[in-house]
Amino acid sequence: MVAENADNLLKWKKESCNSLRLHISYWNNKIMDSSSIDTDETSQIRESTLQDDLLEMYEKKVNTDVNICVESSFVCFSAHKLILATRSPVFADMFWKDPEIQPETIKIECVSAQVVTLLLWYIYTDELKTNSFDELMELAKVGQRYEIGGLVRACKCRIAQHPINRNNVFTLMEALKFFKLEFYFNKCLQFIWSVSPTDLFKKKEFLDISHDTLSQILKHRDISNESDIYVMEAVIHWLLHSSKRDRSLLTEFEIFSLSCDEFLDLVEKFPSFFTSREIARILCNMIRPGLMKLPPWCKKDSVSDNHKTFRRNLMKTLFQKTFSENRYCQPL
Repeated sequence: MVAENADNLLKWKKESCNSLRLHISYWNNKIMDSSSIDTDETSQIRESTLQDDLLEMYEKKVNTDVNICVESSFVCFSAHKLILATRSPVFADMFWKDPEIQPETIKIECVSAQVVTLLLWYIYTDELKTNSFDELMELAKVGQRYEIGGLVRACKCRIAQHPINRNNVFTLMEALKFFKLEFYFNKCLQFIWSVSPTDLFKKKEFLDISHDTLSQILKHRDISNESDIYVMEAVIHWLLHSSKRDRSLLTEFEIFSLSCDEFLDLVEKFPSFFTSREIARILCNMIRPGLMKLPPWCKKDSVSDNHKTFRRNLMKTLFQKTFSENRYCQPL
């Protein structure tokens, strides 16, 4: 009887141990499965960033409470006041300065629908989604208007990275002057005078530059071997295109470095630019300095310096003309 009980006890212990092993194995497997599930969920959460979530809210128009409308068209964009106010002090004043006034629609003036799209994309994602020069300029101006400093800096950096070429140099200069990027502006100046400026000055973009930019170009022309006559023609063309009678840009030239024929060719090419009084005074002073009062824009110091050269060239021209006329004359 005792032996039988002992055998039963040993059998129960073996069965209990086997059962315990099965339980332990089962829970180990459960824990490992649970761990793998947690890992998968964690990886999915990490893939979804705050930037992605905000963009999804914007694109799906989740609980939007304000409309951004383009004044020049009927295009409107739904957005969130809280996001706009957080990103822009100007928007914050619109929404929070007076609690009683809560605008439901905001009109943005003087911009295209594409630029408003880029603006909202940057506000929600902090990403600049364009390389277009024109769009970057327009976007930077909107960024300044709404005091979004990061947007302005991003546009500035991307514009500065644009390569300089014959087709964009003048437009690029205006942008660099707007952003006060003097180093890159000077690189444009060097580029202009390192190539043939005569061809550049014939481009339509040249006529659209500002007075200040043209003045800077002229002040740096001493690094070029380009004749004053060609540059002067370009400046007069720019003045006529701008409908300006301002002669201050002409002070950058030494009018008396031109020959009499060159000056008269200039007058003939632009008959409506010079007044008859200016023509008479300049020609008289070319022949005899001090004979008449010079126009205010003429450099007086250049008269005496170039007078001897002019007189020598004039006498040479008159001598050649006289010689050619009398060459075949026979004595009576």
